[in-house]
Amino acid sequence: MRSGSTNEMSGWVAAEQLAILESTEGLDVVSGEVYVAISARKRDDASKVDVVGRGVTAAAFALRPEVVVVRGRSLEPGKAEMVVGVGANAQYQGFEIGDTVDARGMAFTVVGHMTAAGSAVESEVWMDLPLAQTVFRRPGGVSVARVRVAPVVGFAALNERLADDPRMSVAIIPETEFFASQSASRAALIDFFAYFVAAVMGVGAVAAALNTMYTAVRRRTVEIATLRAIGFGASGHCGVGSGRSDGPGGDRWRDRRWARLPDPRWLRGIDVQRGLRVATRVCLCGDTGAGTYGFDVGALPGAARRVASGAACARMPITRALRGD
Repeated sequence: MRSGSTNEMSGWVAAEQLAILESTEGLDVVSGEVYVAISARKRDDASKVDVVGRGVTAAAFALRPEVVVVRGRSLEPGKAEMVVGVGANAQYQGFEIGDTVDARGMAFTVVGHMTAAGSAVESEVWMDLPLAQTVFRRPGGVSVARVRVAPVVGFAALNERLADDPRMSVAIIPETEFFASQSASRAALIDFFAYFVAAVMGVGAVAAALNTMYTAVRRRTVEIATLRAIGFGASGHCGVGSGRSDGPGGDRWRDRRWARLPDPRWLRGIDVQRGLRVATRVCLCGDTGAGTYGFDVGALPGAARRVASGAACARMPITRALRGD
């Protein structure tokens, strides 16, 4: 994207710069794309929303091998046609094959539906790049150039080479870093509330468990006194189980991993389909945190309190304990 741009809508890569990128050694595929908003209505309540529209060439399909046209056919260059993601078709009206979509006064015909392995592309609408440039008044360039970097070329070296060219004012950013930067502020806010809520719920769960187990020990006063009366020593009754208190607190911490929902909708007003996937690394992190948190906040204080409760029962005179006082 252009250096300083924070999103695709405000990005700009001139046609001359796009041509330079296409001839740059180390870039296997270069796809110039125009990023626009197309008005549509939701199926459930007919409310009006903006859907992501993208002007593309054949390079966009080559760059994204996961994109497959599952119904109808693909775009033909130079024709007013659209290929719609299955997610967009499921959510919005007017995107069935054969439907006509009005975009800035020009009628586009839907000719196909595409899938993209569950990615955000499934909520997009693709059209021919030159027509999109004309209709949405983006002549002389594109919003963003998506590239596939050759494995032997590093991003740092490639950006240094582009920076040395006075004709270029673009920077190549890994896609994961780009989307992470879009949701950084919101992710920090969600993180804060996730940790805070998980901590409060964990402490509350541990406190409730401690009270329950303390009461359970006190109710067994007569049983402990009976064991002492038949010859068992008092010290054996001080530790009355210590393994279950990490469960409630740990479960609250484990639930925290579901609270970190990434929000890539950095462009206000545009509706984007999302899918939730929980990586194995996140699950392991949540389970590790659950065990550690539950043991530190639950098992250790819980064991201490149960030992104290058991000790109190063990020190109580046997005759008094047998009466259940």
